[in-house]
Amino acid sequence: ELVQRDISTHDLRLRVSRMSPETKNVFKGLGLIGATRSTKFDQIGDVIRSRFGLRYWRGWKPLLDANFQHALNLLLNADSKFYSDKSGWLASQNSFNDAVFRAFQKYLADNNLAGAMTLVDGSGQRLRTFGQLLDANGAFAREFTAIATALRAANDRRNRIPDSHPFETKGGKQTKHLQSRERDALKTQLATAYSGIMDFLDAQP
Repeated sequence: ELVQRDISTHDLRLRVSRMSPETKNVFKGLGLIGATRSTKFDQIGDVIRSRFGLRYWRGWKPLLDANFQHALNLLLNADSKFYSDKSGWLASQNSFNDAVFRAFQKYLADNNLAGAMTLVDGSGQRLRTFGQLLDANGAFAREFTAIATALRAANDRRNRIPDSHPFETKGGKQTKHLQSRERDALKTQLATAYSGIMDFLDAQP
């Protein structure tokens, strides 16, 4: 709550000199005191670090902007199901991916960068689906092949779980719940996608 509301120790009239060492460590880790105070704690970055084994990154909040809290809720919901409900994990994680992808697209478009695509259909009234935007022949997939391939793998498998559709679009087979080995393989692929986004944005001037 302190981090999300950007409440400082000054606001709380807390004197750092009177804090116990344990409390100081917690506050420093959250970026509420010390050298990191000027850079706010990024909870999405913390979950991504913990679950996907990537470096902690504070760029999710500025990337997602007004949709940060919504995306965070999707990610937390996914993370809570990682072991107990593998198919549920994929459904929520894929929704998080969709939100991140659209935010990334906005960044590309705002900065006139390659890979940007129109997110709405010809009428301008309906959002293009995540699957359409990840098409292997699309501008984004051609420019960011590894990221698109990983996101597409998760989205395609999400479409083949019973909670999404009863039958596969191709072939008409009954859909099946996600298995542990599939979840772990998708986790590895998504780590590549998140890392690619982080590295790309860090490299921008």
